[in-house]
Amino acid sequence: MSNNMTADLQQIAADLRMQEELNTQLIRATEVSAAPKNTMNALIPKQKEFIRWAIQKNYQSPETVTEAKVAYFLNTQVLGRKNKSNASRTIGKATVNQYITALTCLWKIQVEAKVNSNTTPRGPTVKAIQKNLERTTFQTRRANFDDRGKHYQHLLTNEHSEHIKLVAEFFWDSPNSFAGLRNRVGHLMCEHGLLRGETVRDVELPDFFCVPMDNEGPTICNAMVIIKGRGKMNQFGKVVFSGYYRHSNVRLCCQNAVALLLFYRFQIAGETSAFTSFRDALKKNFLNSAAAMT
Repeated sequence: MSNNMTADLQQIAADLRMQEELNTQLIRATEVSAAPKNTMNALIPKQKEFIRWAIQKNYQSPETVTEAKVAYFLNTQVLGRKNKSNASRTIGKATVNQYITALTCLWKIQVEAKVNSNTTPRGPTVKAIQKNLERTTFQTRRANFDDRGKHYQHLLTNEHSEHIKLVAEFFWDSPNSFAGLRNRVGHLMCEHGLLRGETVRDVELPDFFCVPMDNEGPTICNAMVIIKGRGKMNQFGKVVFSGYYRHSNVRLCCQNAVALLLFYRFQIAGETSAFTSFRDALKKNFLNSAAAMT
């Protein structure tokens, strides 16, 4: 009798462990699927490149991430590689750090799946590679008498403001009125509010509101405020705000750009449906344009 009870308890414990493991895998799969698309598009190709390299090296477990393997891969395949967009330059610190992030992410997945018991690849060897790269980059720039001022030119002159104005005027002159107005709004809101493009594209009318500002001069001063409830930097719906005042230059004014876009949509284009996000509105505009052409 006791043997049967022991066997039953062991079976129950085994079933519970299996259910816990399945539940953990389900939660992890949900987390991975909810990751920002742009992030995964940047990391996955680097993980695949690492695995292909490991297969060529005849590793018994090519997909397993270890610190020594990552350091070997970085030192032989990444450091010193020519930049794809500019062959006269080599890969810099930002790209190397992105490779390390991608492989660390792969290591975390393997650890949670209990197929990798190694310590984090961000160990002393990999950190030494990062420090050596920073030191070498500084020494190379110094030896080549690199113009250090060019990295801060936008802070020393009004060049950045001029570029913002040129881009805004380019969108204003767009032959597609709606697309031009919409892109002008996105450009100015991103520049003045330090926002990511996806944050602006997903903004909806209920995210806009007006805040009267007292004692700001002889004329009425209202701030246009938006709620940033979505995007890579706010994946959990926290209430975060960005505000915009009227700009002294009408060509760079976000309030002006948003007002013109809304006026076009509802007074000129004659939209009667409920306000959707700028992203959905652009899709609808493209579909309507395609239908008119056919």
